[in-house]
Amino acid sequence: MSRLKTIHEPKYKAFINEIVKIRNSKGLSQRALADRIHESAAFVATIEIRERRMDVLETYKILKGLGLSKSEISKLLEKYFY
Repeated sequence: MSRLKTIHEPKYKAFINEIVKIRNSKGLSQRALADRIHESAAFVATIEIRERRMDVLETYKILKGLGLSKSEISKLLEKYFY
């Protein structure tokens, strides 16, 4: 398993794009997702425009906030990081 080093890695960019796609498909704004995870809309925005990199806890919180099951989260992570 290779380790991603920056927010500019193609796999990380694709992962973030997938998160945005999921959010949009569920009809959620950045503000609505932020409210679900008890963060600011700016927090969500900086991740989506790749100004900041998520840690593992933030990643899990966002994916759960999108309504993904543990199984869906596992599949999504495997798709981009294994």
